[in-house]
Amino acid sequence: SQEGEGATPISEVATMDKGAVVTLKGTVGAVTTQSFVLVDNSGAIVVFIGSEPTVAVGDKATVKGSIGEYAGLKQIDKTGVVVEKTGTDDNWNPTPIDFTADDFTAYAQNVEAKFVKMAGKFTFSDSGKGYNYNNFNMTGSSAKASFSYTPDALVEGFENGSNVIVEGYLVGVNSSDFIQIVLVEMTLDESAP
Repeated sequence: SQEGEGATPISEVATMDKGAVVTLKGTVGAVTTQSFVLVDNSGAIVVFIGSEPTVAVGDKATVKGSIGEYAGLKQIDKTGVVVEKTGTDDNWNPTPIDFTADDFTAYAQNVEAKFVKMAGKFTFSDSGKGYNYNNFNMTGSSAKASFSYTPDALVEGFENGSNVIVEGYLVGVNSSDFIQIVLVEMTLDESAP
């Protein structure tokens, strides 16, 4: 996930103005039904395209687009965004940060995109709009989280209230004070009581 020549390091986007146009190069770390997370050696960023991405986890990609903001973090906006798959990283297997309840609770005070692993409860409820709200409550934390545009395949088969282990990218805090998670993988927590 090297930054390529002529590309802006993802970490620098946070200091840039909304509306600025950038070219980013990296590896796709996670995919939602509306966006994906692009990762390079300096950081991670959401690329919002507003439709099903044509890239998959592990794909190398070049993205050109304008900087927007959502949930307190800079992202690449869908207007005029160009995504080009440039290859595949067959060795893509990043190690998530083991996130504690204290880390999770404090996240809203220091929002940045980061790949984490944590244990808690998965819950869902009908939005009344043809899809479910998929939420996560970390054991020992008062903070609450919502999975962002999660593909059904990642949550199918989990019962409401399941004890789970989540790996995903934390990508900000929305206006309802929910930490946003782009889910990579969720498994049952066999160690939970």
